[in-house]
Amino acid sequence: MNIALTDLYGKKLALLVWYTTEDSETRAAVVSGIAFMHNGKLSLHRGHVLPPQPVPLRVVWRARRVPEDLQDILEDADYCIQGTVAELGMVS
Repeated sequence: MNIALTDLYGKKLALLVWYTTEDSETRAAVVSGIAFMHNGKLSLHRGHVLPPQPVPLRVVWRARRVPEDLQDILEDADYCIQGTVAELGMVS
């Protein structure tokens, strides 16, 4: 199923971020928020303390609806996008 930006807008979106530690262990972390457009880019609103987290358009096609049995793990998100730290634009 193809996901459009309009499907994500206003919904809770989780980013399942995969990374490698200095000890070469693979780990995952979840970053979530409400999807909205910020300065022309899809971003996550993560409250009033944290800045918006941009979501690269090149990974939006990966968005999938979160099954009910995984919503607890993915912070009650409606949709999830998986990727590495680099793919999700979290490193330069």
